[in-house]
Amino acid sequence: MTAFTAVTIKRRYDLPVCVLHAVRACGDARKASVESRPLRLRFVASNVNEVSKAIRRAYRTRGTLAAFSHRRRLMKKHAGVVVAALRAAEARLDSDPNQALHDLGVLMLKIAERYVDGRIGQLLDEDELADLQPAPDREPLRLILSAVLFGAGATGIVLAPVPEAAQTYLVGACGLLVLSLIYGRGASKALGLLAALRGG
Repeated sequence: MTAFTAVTIKRRYDLPVCVLHAVRACGDARKASVESRPLRLRFVASNVNEVSKAIRRAYRTRGTLAAFSHRRRLMKKHAGVVVAALRAAEARLDSDPNQALHDLGVLMLKIAERYVDGRIGQLLDEDELADLQPAPDREPLRLILSAVLFGAGATGIVLAPVPEAAQTYLVGACGLLVLSLIYGRGASKALGLLAALRGG
């Protein structure tokens, strides 16, 4: 198995794996003491955010759509509405945490099951998505911001009176810093995928 094939397979199951972690976080939060509940709820929110990102990639990672299929636009819109439903369920954590944790877990398991079945255009039923508008996708903005910040940082390093031997390391450190600032926990995933593609 080539590194590229391994990465493709890993990405294909990214959504179910993210859901598994998020559901486990929901269970831990339900069992948590009053003192540790706030931290557990933040952990739930972080995991739900990862699930949301995986939902937005679902039409690409599942492998059922051609690169330039006209259906991709519909899949992107559906993914945005599903993310909106997930965010609405997550918002109820602030009013009825125990019930919201249960409902959130059930919702995410349903999404994962539909994804595994190849139903990327019906990750949730129509009645669960009624009156919801697609959640805005800020990924393109983050990519642009990352490129601008990295370009500015790299240019500054090259123009600074820094030994040429050190410039390569400083530019690399600049890239890591930008990724960490923009993507947070997701930066390590991006770096891991690049290492796998290089065979590292």
